[in-house]
Amino acid sequence: MQLGGEILSIGPGVKAAHAGYSVLFDTASIWIAPLAGPQKAGRLDAELKQDPPL
Repeated sequence: MQLGGEILSIGPGVKAAHAGYSVLFDTASIWIAPLAGPQKAGRLDAELKQDPPL
């Protein structure tokens, strides 16, 4: 991702945080990596319906 895209991605999160919402910032690979196991096991749909770990 180029710098312009990063700013576009971070901006809404910063605005949400300023509005009092809880936000998490990380790279896409960090969010996607834990889903590889459930996908291989055929449990991806169930995994995606769970609340995210905090």
